[in-house]
Amino acid sequence: MTFLSRQQMFVIVLLLSACIQHQTIDIKVDHYPIKTPIHQQAITVWIEPNTLNQEILIKQTEFGGIQNSWIVQAGQLLKQHAQIELSQFFTAYYFTTEFPSSPEKSDILRLKILNFRYDNYQSKITLKAMLFSPQQKIIWKNNYQATGTKIKKYVIQVPKAIKLSSQSAFQQIFAELRQDLHHYYHRYSK
Repeated sequence: MTFLSRQQMFVIVLLLSACIQHQTIDIKVDHYPIKTPIHQQAITVWIEPNTLNQEILIKQTEFGGIQNSWIVQAGQLLKQHAQIELSQFFTAYYFTTEFPSSPEKSDILRLKILNFRYDNYQSKITLKAMLFSPQQKIIWKNNYQATGTKIKKYVIQVPKAIKLSSQSAFQQIFAELRQDLHHYYHRYSK
């Protein structure tokens, strides 16, 4: 029976600790209610394919030098939150990946992720929103930025922490976006 020397064991531990895990986080956002008046009109949400397919690589080095990395499908998160939030805000909700050539007599809300980061156990998201009339003229545009709740978890729970922090940031962004939409529609109701 052969035993490993301390040096051999150290080399093995060092090699094992340098391993990199790389996994895609499949985040399904659970439906949640929002408290807001419903606007009696339709909205078409336009998210371009490059935003919809946007994936963010998040790397984190943990105790012992183990580096883990996760891929977050940021565009899919945006799509899920838009559907949950805006389908409760408007009487009709439509989704497209191309600028509608003949909108269903609805305004068009273009959403684009400008920045998505996960640092220091919290998500930081910047979103650009542009509202177009059915005649395809820009009504207004604005950038929204939010930092999600800071959630410190062990390595095995980082995907859940990313989900919860990202959800918190998106909810803050959509609350501000809904407020802007409410002011616009209240002021310029058709």
